[in-house]
Amino acid sequence: MGLEALAWGVGALGQHKRAAQLLGTAEVLWDSTGGSLATLVPELIGEHDKSVAAARAALGDQGYAAALQRGSQMPLAQVLDDAEHTRRSTRSGQPDIGGAGSLTLREEEVAGLLAQGLSNKAIAQSLVIAQRTAATHVANVLVKLGLTSRSQVAAWVAEQRGIDPSA
Repeated sequence: MGLEALAWGVGALGQHKRAAQLLGTAEVLWDSTGGSLATLVPELIGEHDKSVAAARAALGDQGYAAALQRGSQMPLAQVLDDAEHTRRSTRSGQPDIGGAGSLTLREEEVAGLLAQGLSNKAIAQSLVIAQRTAATHVANVLVKLGLTSRSQVAAWVAEQRGIDPSA
């Protein structure tokens, strides 16, 4: 049940690939214990279905299936280690060093625009996307990097580019 809930949470944060992987691991655990979400907590089936639908919409059917399969093949110890790493980096307020690699190309663009001091509206105009979409990308960048402010993203971008932010 814990992996199901974690999958729903990371999916809600826009980390759909990770959510699908966690759902794959959870599926294996459900099968190995002979239990199921439907029999243990049927009122939560809607949450599971929403998470699956969101991940499938974000990744496409093939991408979702691949992530689900990868999660079903991952050793449980690795899944738990990944979850603990995320918990620690989120709790400490420090960027998740592995998080940099998890930014999509669009999120990297958004991070660069944040570093320039652009507002969500200006980011949306620059990328020719809806302002709500820009806001979602900004939120995803913050979550994936384990940061809490736009200025921290600017410092992170400067560090990635080898620029001294105080210069």
